[in-house]
Amino acid sequence: AGMVVILQPQKRTAVRTKASFYTTKADGRYAFPGLPPGTYILILSERPGYFATTYRVVEVRLRDGEANEHDFGISPFLRNFCPLIGTGGS
Repeated sequence: AGMVVILQPQKRTAVRTKASFYTTKADGRYAFPGLPPGTYILILSERPGYFATTYRVVEVRLRDGEANEHDFGISPFLRNFCPLIGTGGS
């Protein structure tokens, strides 16, 4: 929730559209309705305290009347992470 997803059209897109921004809902969903057919780039913006577990930039191709879904993976940083290192002796 609260992540910004950016949609950029590629030059190959039949109808030029401007870049669009969408902040994900509480359940993580986002949508860019009414897009013309073409090739687009989806970009997951960075957010302090989180890191991407999947690629942050993906290419999406839409045909006429087609819908497409893409899930980005994110995870919070572990603030007090300290690995335990044993000495192996007694």
